[in-house]
Amino acid sequence: MGESKSGGKRWWIGARTSKCKVNPRCGQEGNPNYPKLGPEGSEEYHAEETDDKKDILVVGGGPGGLEFGRAAARRGHNVDIYEKNDFIGGQLHATAQSGREEEEMLGFAEWQKNQCDKFGANIHTGVEVDADFVEEKDPDAVVVATGAKAAVPEVPGVDKNNVVTCIDILEGKAEAGDNVVVWGGRGAGIITGLYLARQGKNVDIVTSDRRVGVDVNVSYIWRYRLMLQQEGANTHGHSELVEITEDSAIIRDEYGVKKELDADTIVSADLVSNNDMVESIKEVCDDVQVIGDAQAVSRLQKAVVDGYKLGVSI
Repeated sequence: MGESKSGGKRWWIGARTSKCKVNPRCGQEGNPNYPKLGPEGSEEYHAEETDDKKDILVVGGGPGGLEFGRAAARRGHNVDIYEKNDFIGGQLHATAQSGREEEEMLGFAEWQKNQCDKFGANIHTGVEVDADFVEEKDPDAVVVATGAKAAVPEVPGVDKNNVVTCIDILEGKAEAGDNVVVWGGRGAGIITGLYLARQGKNVDIVTSDRRVGVDVNVSYIWRYRLMLQQEGANTHGHSELVEITEDSAIIRDEYGVKKELDADTIVSADLVSNNDMVESIKEVCDDVQVIGDAQAVSRLQKAVVDGYKLGVSI
């Protein structure tokens, strides 16, 4: 344990300083170069109101976009956040389906919304943004915080009707059969596997990583692996999805051995950045920034930190 410059405590897990999913300043108390946006009137309130106020358009109302909005609006920028869904919070809504603790994360999105309201960042839901929309609004800057999307596996049979995405499953836009193969064993695959296993589905999670959850915080992964075991979900590490049939998924392990898994439904939980619009937006706006999963797929913490750091510096 070490003591931070501000008198708070910092903990080390292995060789790392502990951090927080939703507090971008946690673990940075003793870093003089890290931008601070503490309570107004405190010594930590260093991100003062800007003299160069900008009209900023944010694409995406998830954790990263909302964090940017609250920080930038607090500094005096005119911020408009556009979310294509009729709700804010992005993938927090999908994640909340897997259990009580994950559901509590929706409270963070509500807090971010209240902060945006307090400092004047406008939130617009049910609006899909493209380059034409940006050109019409003519902002000084655009922040793309559109998160991630599920990749379509490039294997024979992927065009069959039994292939869906984890986001569609978790948001209730698609249903799964009794036997489910989840392709992708990182955070999204674990959440989806738990969600389906708790419905009584027979679940197999397949990942090319050596085991599931390599991207999950070391403080949590043991718990998720235990829950998967308790719910009867099977995991297959160092394996590739090689073919999809009407009622099965064929996988191949690291030794080249193929195995056929019963599968009424194949769920893609292999996430990639959702940033297809960036290049077209750059054609109509000179200042375009990409944050969070839209920049590189990672944890919730990265989206929040990205939004915060850009918000206090733009």
